[in-house]
Amino acid sequence: MSGAKNILVACASSGAGRSTALALARRGHTVYAALPMLDGPYTAAASVLQQATQAEPLALHPLVMDVTCTASVQAAVAVILDAVGAIDVVIHFADSALIGITETVTVEQAQELFNADLFGALRVNQAVLPHMRRQGSGLLVYLSCTAGSLVYPFMGIYNAAKAALESMAQTLHYELYSLGIDTAVIQACAFASNVEARIHVAHAPAQAEAYGPVGAVAERFVRRFPVGILPAEVDIFHDVAELVAELMETPLGQRPFKAAIGPYTDPLQFVHQAVAAVQSQVLPSIGFGDLGERQIPKRTVA
Repeated sequence: MSGAKNILVACASSGAGRSTALALARRGHTVYAALPMLDGPYTAAASVLQQATQAEPLALHPLVMDVTCTASVQAAVAVILDAVGAIDVVIHFADSALIGITETVTVEQAQELFNADLFGALRVNQAVLPHMRRQGSGLLVYLSCTAGSLVYPFMGIYNAAKAALESMAQTLHYELYSLGIDTAVIQACAFASNVEARIHVAHAPAQAEAYGPVGAVAERFVRRFPVGILPAEVDIFHDVAELVAELMETPLGQRPFKAAIGPYTDPLQFVHQAVAAVQSQVLPSIGFGDLGERQIPKRTVA
């Protein structure tokens, strides 16, 4: 994609979402940085974005959009279309984590995570895709993490949400690619959003004790998360923002469907290549051979 684009970043309240919104605006794009609200608990986040627009000549617009509310999403998309007439790129971010022994996770906690991570992305896609189909172009970018392909203990529902998000993204790729709408999934190391601010813990000491040594491991993991699994020197927020910009600038047909970035992610390129090879064999056998053919090139990651 060349030239300045109209971009919706959902959500840009913190972490890589905010970094990406700022980085793309500084590259000359028009960016709508969505937050669930511009006041209350998000006052500070909105202020950072507003101060950037005052200090620099940026086309950066903080926008109220709660991805857990269909009406809010539809209203936000309408505001963008009324203002600039087009949405070229949508970048999906989520900034929550749910950790602990899976048995102790409540159904309500699981529903809340899926409502934001999976159904939130679905709501946004359903609002923007009619427009993208009419214009015959678009790019959907999803920030996932290694949990989309790998399985971590004590993160069962989080793993499931990321795997579901990536499955939906790949299905949409098959359905949309021939219409000129591309898809890219970024699998970042844990974690490229400000999850330490929104960690939900399934905590039940009695049940953890019943798990014996496994419960003790779970308790240590919860206490150290996420600092204990992410090297302090890694600036993953900046790296993700740069990768998003790189993916946007890559021409249709050359853009990888999945790109892994950050510590511990090098081996994922082999997982991506192996799955792509299997998909390329299975889909033609059931009549889907012409949908979304794509090569996943080897990528050197940091």
